[in-house]
Amino acid sequence: MCEIRLNKGCLDTLQSSVHILERSTSKSLKNIQKRRMRKALGQRMAKALCGLPNLYVPELKAYKKFHNCNGILFQEGSKFTTWYCNHRACPVCSSIRSAKMIRAYKHQLESIEDPYMVTLTDVNVKAGDLRTEYKRFSSNWSKIRRNIHTHNKRNLDNAYELKGIRTCECTYNWKDDTYNFHNHIIVSSEKTAKRIVELHLRYHSTADTKGQHITKADQGAYRELFKYVSKGITGDT
Repeated sequence: MCEIRLNKGCLDTLQSSVHILERSTSKSLKNIQKRRMRKALGQRMAKALCGLPNLYVPELKAYKKFHNCNGILFQEGSKFTTWYCNHRACPVCSSIRSAKMIRAYKHQLESIEDPYMVTLTDVNVKAGDLRTEYKRFSSNWSKIRRNIHTHNKRNLDNAYELKGIRTCECTYNWKDDTYNFHNHIIVSSEKTAKRIVELHLRYHSTADTKGQHITKADQGAYRELFKYVSKGITGDT
C-alpha cells in the first residue's frame, strides 16, 4: 500500500513534482495515516479504471500513474518526501488541491461580513444526462444573477448584495446508478441566500424545496465548498 524507504542522497535526483511533507511529529504522522487511507481507496479506483475496455494508451498510462501515486515515502532524518500524480480522480491529490483552494480564497471569504452557505440541488440523472445537467445549472445560474442585478438597479433601497463564491459538485448513488449535480454557494447575507433559493426553484421545475439548504457559514462550510469535484464515496443521494 505505502512503503517507507530511507533516503541516502537521492533527493536531488527526484522529479520536481516531489513534495516535502511535514516533519515527523505526532501530527504529521497522523496526517500520513489519513493519507494512507486515501491511498488505499485510490489504488482500488485505479485498478478498476485500468480494467476498463477500449482504453487509449494515454488514459492507461495516466491511470497507472494514479495507481502509483504516493506509493513510496522517502525518509531523510525527520523529513518525508513522496511523489504525487496530480490526477483529478486521485483522492490524495484531490485533498491537497482542496486545501490549496481554501488557502487561496481565505482572504476573500473572510471579507464577507455575514456569510451564508447555500446548497442548490435537483433530481438525480443518469450518466448520459450529466453534460446536459451541467449546462442547465450554468444557464439557470446566469438567469439568477441577471434577475438579482436587474432587481438591484430598480430597487436601490432594497438591493441584494451578490458577493460570494460558487462551486459545482457531483455525487454518485451506486444503488440507483444515478448522479446528483448540485451547487455550493457562499453569499454575503441570509436575505440574498433566500432569494437565490427562491429563483433556483423557479428555474428548476423538478427541484424540491426540501433539497435546498441554507446554513450559517463557518470553517466547515468553507471545507464543504472546496471539496472534491467528484467524491470517491457517498451515501444515498
